[in-house]
Amino acid sequence: MTTQTSFSFSAMIKSGYTLFKNHAKFIILAGLATTLVQILLQLIQSGAQTNRDGIFMGLIVGLFVVLIGLIITIGWSKVLLKISRGDGAAWNTFKSEPSLWIRFIKAYLWYIGYFIVYTVVASLVFAIITIIGFTANILWLGTTGAILGVIAFVLVSIYFTTRYQFLRYVILDNPEMRSRDTFRRAGAITKGSIIQLIGFAIILGFTNFLGFICLVVGLAVSIPTTKIAQVKVYEYLKEQYSA
Repeated sequence: MTTQTSFSFSAMIKSGYTLFKNHAKFIILAGLATTLVQILLQLIQSGAQTNRDGIFMGLIVGLFVVLIGLIITIGWSKVLLKISRGDGAAWNTFKSEPSLWIRFIKAYLWYIGYFIVYTVVASLVFAIITIIGFTANILWLGTTGAILGVIAFVLVSIYFTTRYQFLRYVILDNPEMRSRDTFRRAGAITKGSIIQLIGFAIILGFTNFLGFICLVVGLAVSIPTTKIAQVKVYEYLKEQYSA
């Protein structure tokens, strides 16, 4: 199995915009509905946290908010996949079974675990240099180690999040696959495409910035367009991986 690393930025964004236009009414209404739900939940959580006598209740509310956030994330992932594949998305697309929630949680626990290992290993040497430098009153060595440690952390974080950015879609596309294997598959799909994916993310970020300065309303177009474009890239890389 191989991965073709070349894809057209403009073609993916154009495809995302076309699909957005075809489903604009549903996407905007669903976006408003899920945003209002999340705002309401945050208000409820804030109210629970200010109640000092209700620590247990605050914990319960916090877990409930996290669960609803997970369900919304899964729902939007399913919606974007359906739209990118030309299938009509509907409100019942947001429905999901508890077994799927568990699969997402398990896969993202692998994600978090590996992320911690990657970043700790990347920063460990520089952390040691920093400690030695400041302990020995060699300020230039300690400062240099600290700066390089931060740079290493940032670079590894960018690499890791870019490489495994399609994990949620891999989970949905492979319901029988074990959680650890879905994590590995997500990394395999993007192998060899990291630099291009980072460049694509920069372009998408700039697109959303333009949407923001267009009286903010432009975000209602730019965000779903860029999200769908990302899924189209996933579809392309998945096909190349399977070829």
